[in-house]
Amino acid sequence: MSRHDEILLLCHKLGAEMIDNFRALLPDSSLVNFAYRVDGLRSFADELKSARRLRWFDQRVAVLPLDRICASKAAVNRPKDRVHLFYIRQAIELQRKLKDKRRSGV
Repeated sequence: MSRHDEILLLCHKLGAEMIDNFRALLPDSSLVNFAYRVDGLRSFADELKSARRLRWFDQRVAVLPLDRICASKAAVNRPKDRVHLFYIRQAIELQRKLKDKRRSGV
């Protein structure tokens, strides 16, 4: 069974409405986007090691750090990714400054 088929089956079990091959609308009106391939990243297992675990809708989900999202967007390099990169890089810089400020005790 392909990853695409697995996702379709999971969406069906969750009662989701498939909008297209990449998006599903869950019964609670949450929109979920799927990516079957992500450029510019290491293997899924390697990326998962550096992911943060966050609570989302009473579930623990793995979320890539901004620098890894940045790597993927830079590799794809679509016009919308270049716009996203501008803001992601600003966020990374703000995180760095906040970390430095905390370290210095200011």
